[in-house]
Amino acid sequence: MTYPIVDRIEIKPEYKTDHRPGIVLVINDPGDVSQHCIAGQRVNVILPNGNVLPLVIDEVKFLGSKVSMFFEGLTLDTIPKNSTLEFV
Repeated sequence: MTYPIVDRIEIKPEYKTDHRPGIVLVINDPGDVSQHCIAGQRVNVILPNGNVLPLVIDEVKFLGSKVSMFFEGLTLDTIPKNSTLEFV
């Protein structure tokens, strides 16, 4: 199943956080995501141009009806708006 990415948040090295640089991708959880979504899980991000970017989830947080997934070392330029995510 493919899920639209509803938000993208970049954590940059210059931000004064205790977190590694990377990107957080957020999807809506229709109720079935939690069984698939764990750190270490492989996913494909399908870019708007049709290219597929295979990734591995580094961290996951469940926030009510949303799920946020962290991918270390990526930037907003890597994952454009209107991309989708599928669990492999």
